[in-house]
Amino acid sequence: MNGLNSQQLHADLAEIADLATPVDLHGRVLRGSKRHSQRRAVVVSVAAFAVVAASGAAFAFTPHPRDSVTPAVTPTVPSTVITSPEASLAPTGSAAPSGAPSSGTPGKENVSARLTLGPWTTSSGKSSLPGTLFYLTGATDGSTEPIKINVLAGSTLRTATLQGAVGQHDCARQSIVFSPDGTSVAWVESDNHTSNGGALVVASLRDRKQKVVMSGPVRCDAGSGPKWMPDSRGLIVSVMRANTVDVNIVDVNSGATTAAAAAWGDYMAWSANGAYVAYGEHDEIVVATAAGAVTKRVHYDINCCTGGFSVQSVSNDGRYVGVSFRNSDPGTVRNAMRIVDLSTGKEVDLGRTPPPNGSIQIVLSGADRLFIIKITNTSTDVELDRAGKEGLSIPLTGQPQIRAYVP
Repeated sequence: MNGLNSQQLHADLAEIADLATPVDLHGRVLRGSKRHSQRRAVVVSVAAFAVVAASGAAFAFTPHPRDSVTPAVTPTVPSTVITSPEASLAPTGSAAPSGAPSSGTPGKENVSARLTLGPWTTSSGKSSLPGTLFYLTGATDGSTEPIKINVLAGSTLRTATLQGAVGQHDCARQSIVFSPDGTSVAWVESDNHTSNGGALVVASLRDRKQKVVMSGPVRCDAGSGPKWMPDSRGLIVSVMRANTVDVNIVDVNSGATTAAAAAWGDYMAWSANGAYVAYGEHDEIVVATAAGAVTKRVHYDINCCTGGFSVQSVSNDGRYVGVSFRNSDPGTVRNAMRIVDLSTGKEVDLGRTPPPNGSIQIVLSGADRLFIIKITNTSTDVELDRAGKEGLSIPLTGQPQIRAYVP
């Protein structure tokens, strides 16, 4: 996996202006044809590169024939996205949250699942950031360490180990994703992420109940891995079918699937309020409303690395998009390394530079920017930058992979 792949997750840059009204997508269907594609994974090492740059980028709103024709999908997005991290910290034995797997639904818990979320251990000590930080340890591709899921809320750290045999290149090491409401975690189980994929498992962060939602083969490589819908009730998955790939939304409770836009099978991101979705299409950043209308189509060149850019996040007003490089191996890229203002086509000055031999990545959440500054292989600073407020910083040891932050 690439050096910068270890810390990655969707989130949002800034609530510059919440211009969109809440969207209820029940009954809406995005029109158009469904495209089948299969991207072959090529294992290549990626050269080291400078992480932060603020150079200009070419910009153009270009009419495009696909802007009025979008693939069919029936997502479900609530008018209000739950952002209460405390709900995920309920004691063991509490009722499973809405959107989390529970008994009484099709399929039996843990059927075919070879990995399970172990018991929680709790520790406290140093004061932390406001809100809740979700991160992984021991999940680096090629590692032999067990994968640990960490939930840091205030000064309380809860840690659970993903129990079971996890290979060095197991899908689980790169596919773990936390639901936007902070109540569930999902991963793909397969011995080798360069294979066609594996089973999709969803577990509750409250009571650790889990089940196989889809037997697969669900892909986990690069941008094809599972991605949560804004309502935390569904996951976007790419499933291998002979020589094609189907992109679907799978309901985490029932296992029912709905066809999704083909572009969603690769790197893409929802805004936190569920109003906008962003993805890359060739050399363009595309932003569309939840109803499918393309609002921006901007030419962009990340001017680094190999393979172009990947979309990592989009702001609540659809104006700002977080981007990173696109991997040239089967690994998955998470978290932004640059922010693009789509109203100007220029990159935003982050006000940070990486330390010598270090790196910076960003988790974007609401009006906050979380800078993940890798100092050494055993030291990482997590710095919270809030508009108009004093910044906060906490140290983390080892090589943590920050996957989500809920203010």
